[in-house]
Amino acid sequence: MSLVEDVELGHYEPAPEKSAAQRPRRALSLDALRGLAILGMVLSGLLPFFNNTLPPWMYHAQTPPPGHVYNAAIVGMTWVDLVFPLFLFALGAAVPLALAPRVDAGAGRLKLSFSAFGRGLLLLFFALYEQHTMPGNFTENYGEGAWWIGLLAFVLFFPIFMRLPKRWPRWGVALVRIAGWAAAFALLAVLRYPDGSGFSVHRHDMIIVILANVAVTTALVWLWFGNGFTARLCIMGLLIALHLARRYAPWGMHITDLQFLKPMFEERWWNGVFWACAPAYQKYLLITIPGTIAGDALVNWLRPSMQRLSFSIQNSRWRELSTVRSLGVGIVCIGITGGVITGFSLGDLSMAAAVGVGVGALGLLLLYSPPARKRLRSNTVLRGQPRVNALIFRTLFTWGLVWLLLGLALYPYQGGIRKDPATLSYLFVSAGLAHMLLVALAVVTDAMHRPGLLFLLVDNGQNPMIAYVAAGMVVLPLLHLIPAGAAGSVHDWLMASTSTPWLGFARGLGLTVVVAVFVSLLTRLKIYWRT
Repeated sequence: MSLVEDVELGHYEPAPEKSAAQRPRRALSLDALRGLAILGMVLSGLLPFFNNTLPPWMYHAQTPPPGHVYNAAIVGMTWVDLVFPLFLFALGAAVPLALAPRVDAGAGRLKLSFSAFGRGLLLLFFALYEQHTMPGNFTENYGEGAWWIGLLAFVLFFPIFMRLPKRWPRWGVALVRIAGWAAAFALLAVLRYPDGSGFSVHRHDMIIVILANVAVTTALVWLWFGNGFTARLCIMGLLIALHLARRYAPWGMHITDLQFLKPMFEERWWNGVFWACAPAYQKYLLITIPGTIAGDALVNWLRPSMQRLSFSIQNSRWRELSTVRSLGVGIVCIGITGGVITGFSLGDLSMAAAVGVGVGALGLLLLYSPPARKRLRSNTVLRGQPRVNALIFRTLFTWGLVWLLLGLALYPYQGGIRKDPATLSYLFVSAGLAHMLLVALAVVTDAMHRPGLLFLLVDNGQNPMIAYVAAGMVVLPLLHLIPAGAAGSVHDWLMASTSTPWLGFARGLGLTVVVAVFVSLLTRLKIYWRT
């Protein structure tokens, strides 16, 4: 990002534009955060369960070992409870990065709104298709053949979602898409499940359904209310009121769950449509809308002109963080995340609050205290790639601390912090910790200029849809199908060899690395799935 900066006057103007090849095209720290979230989901699904269990903090707080039975009365939050909100936050932050260039290029908001609805429909199909074709759901019917069906289903994802070369003719792209859709629908039509049923809209992946809903509404909120923070903060205030009303007011459930519409859906052929758009899913906007604010900061930082920065930020007394301060800020962010999660895992609010306030104050000191060096001379030209500076770090860290402290303050409401049903404390604490991890990752990718250290996270973050299904539809089927002599399959041998809890964790971690390497290879080959 080339800028001609006049520090004495608090004034800047854009320098000549660099070529597209010279300017960074992605916020790699956000890719890394998304990759961390998706691989965290993979690992949490591969951890040993039932008799082969780890400590409670290695699982969802509300499904503790040994039985792993859901208990809504349990208060707490573990690292497993954080990975889904991290992905939601990354989704929200990606909205300005994806849409701002199109808005700048003159695309109309109405056209982009319809595009957002189209993306939501594709994600809903993904939720249905993935859940119907995951081999573990029908092994009783097909035996070993279920693993082959899973591999076939994975292959059929490519003609539907793969980004095809731009040099292909339109008729060729259309032919590939039609063939993919036809084959996928045929597979869904013939599959049968242990209860004897076939395709059902009620057999879907709830995580992806939630993503589909908030992906649409987050894009709409940013497109129509994205000029400044006021409108978005007001929308968040309304969501908080509705969320509390749903729990405490007699009319809350009736309105927020659209109970008054349900008689229109019952006993009709379109009854199944109601699953796709439950209003209760919109509470996760309390994570994605803060994500859009962080995304705006990233857009402003990546833009050569930095046109949206406020005058007060422009006049900050110093701009670039030293390496030592950058590392200090990264350590502070990791410390806050680890300390808060540890406190909530132990059910200790005072510990979580002490870490959030105390270590957060240290982070503010690092970011806002002036450096021990002279200010830049007038008309100094800062050239080269964009530098992570006090502006972007202050913005992300301060917003993160605000959301975290708000979540801590809301802890007494709704009986504490819980993932399901999600409490306000859980939503805001998650948004705050997502900011902290984004800053910590930015220290590596941008302040230290060492994105290669996080290449697995970055590559998986750029291809999250493949990473989401690769374990269940590629890695595990192959392990079941590859023979291992007397031990049966490689999967059988692996399970027998890792029967203790921590060896089971090592197995899950190893398989997660295999997934990460597989997805990284596809990313390096520029094979992407996109909605």
